[in-house]
Amino acid sequence: MGMKNVPDEHLLIDVDKAGLSENQSKCDYIFIGCGEVTWVVALELKSGNPRTSTVVQQLRAGAEYADCIVPECAKVEFRPVVFSGKLHPAERVKLRRKENRVRFRGSNQYIVPRECGDLLTSVLKRRMEEGQ
Repeated sequence: MGMKNVPDEHLLIDVDKAGLSENQSKCDYIFIGCGEVTWVVALELKSGNPRTSTVVQQLRAGAEYADCIVPECAKVEFRPVVFSGKLHPAERVKLRRKENRVRFRGSNQYIVPRECGDLLTSVLKRRMEEGQ
């Protein structure tokens, strides 16, 4: 996976190679980028139109895994992101439902949909610009 314009100090974890059980739900990657804020991003990559229920389950599992590996003392901004080839408008609406948010350390986050080829930094920059 190519990474452009991300913080110099970063780690990309391939969750499939992290030693979790084959039967466990998991996202594809965890991105951790260090700067003024530690960015933690659970990433799910899908070809075609993903099913929201599957994506939510995988990103929630990614959030749980990330919570175990990121130190508690770090100031963390968390984002669950799905990159897909094409996201049907109905699935995009489902991703925005309150019940499909992903919880990480007491904060519920909406899943951010992105098209394959979009930069991960667009997710990080948007959050910084919103001032949330």
